[in-house]
Amino acid sequence: GMSASEYTLTRQIYKAGLIERETFCLCFSKNGGYMSLGSVNAASHLKPMTYTKMLYNSGWFSIQLVDIEIAGESIGLPSSVYSKGKNAIVDSGTTDTYLPM
Repeated sequence: GMSASEYTLTRQIYKAGLIERETFCLCFSKNGGYMSLGSVNAASHLKPMTYTKMLYNSGWFSIQLVDIEIAGESIGLPSSVYSKGKNAIVDSGTTDTYLPM
């Protein structure tokens, strides 16, 4: 799967020197999507990629969430609502990562 664990795919191929940065990108669209390891395909985006800092160095990809907008409008909850428990977790929704051989 994908997590900040020592043994995940991204960390292992980064340590092996196969990618230049320990990053991954999941891009979704109406026509499908793709996953990039170690870099981002800027030609696939309408705007420059933005990044956010992870709150922890291991475990889930927890981030600080300050607001949720739908159609450009805030849903109106205070940011403290999102920082309870594990904070907001970025997840692809899958437990395992399967790649063709």
